[in-house]
Amino acid sequence: MNQDKPAYLLDIVEVAREKRIRCQADGCGHAVYARIHVVLVGGQFQVLGGDCFQRLYGESVSGAASFYGGSVGTPTKLDDEMRLLLETNTADFIERLEARRLELEARTARSARMTGNSAPPTPPPDPTPKLERRFVFPVDDPSTVPYEGSSMLKWKWVQDREQVIACLEAVSPSPESDIDTIVRFYRSFNLSHSPYQFALAVELKHFLPKGITLRSLHQIGLIEQG
Repeated sequence: MNQDKPAYLLDIVEVAREKRIRCQADGCGHAVYARIHVVLVGGQFQVLGGDCFQRLYGESVSGAASFYGGSVGTPTKLDDEMRLLLETNTADFIERLEARRLELEARTARSARMTGNSAPPTPPPDPTPKLERRFVFPVDDPSTVPYEGSSMLKWKWVQDREQVIACLEAVSPSPESDIDTIVRFYRSFNLSHSPYQFALAVELKHFLPKGITLRSLHQIGLIEQG
């Protein structure tokens, strides 16, 4: 049982039996096709078979609903494209799931407007009730637009190393503040992953909404619009 690092269950998926993928648990490597658990642990994405997930993290997240809705009873079924992405680049796989979720939300909102339904659509149950959403921006605040919805996926890291160093040196956050949390996480994060993936990792580990993280990164000067 791994109790040193918290595990965040992002999704439970299933692939065709003849197109099984490898469990990434240390010392395992077995081919799995059902009850595949996609987790974020220690800032890294990991793909685990059901048995290894239960062995490693069962005590802390057993029975929990996944962030993207898949469960042991009703896993998210992957087509060949998504299966390949999961196997070769888990971080991009998660970003694709988020893009699909945002697209579905936008389509639902458009459908409600077209039918003349003045009442807002009932949101789906929050699959992560323990994820405390401590900050809310008004939806009509123009300054939040680049940090919400599908716009979150358009940010990219600033590549100019001298500019990044200067920006970090100019920041003097109060200890334990949101900016302090974000800067410390940035210094240890694998920047081959996108700013959106960084914001997702911060949200799951520190309960800081993605929009706030992206806004802070932009204000510091670490990201720019792609």
